Amino acid sequence: MVTEFTPTTIASAPADFDGKLLQKPEPMRVWYRRSDNYMLILFTEKGDEGIMARLDGPNSILLIFPGMGAHQLERMSP
Repeated sequence: MVTEFTPTTIASAPADFDGKLLQKPEPMRVWYRRSDNYMLILFTEKGDEGIMARLDGPNSILLIFPGMGAHQLERMSP
């Protein structure tokens, strides 16, 4: 899985072992709000479908999906 964050969007797509994308990522508009050690990522204007993201370092982020668990993401060098 490849996930890309920008100031206004998030996009994910499955990838093979070599990092080649298996489908085109579909960017989704997001809004961000900071809360203590977590950054809350909001997917709707109401904020009712958010996920939390904890920045664990310059190359690591933990995404926490309510009711679905968490996923650690690591930045890969190009």
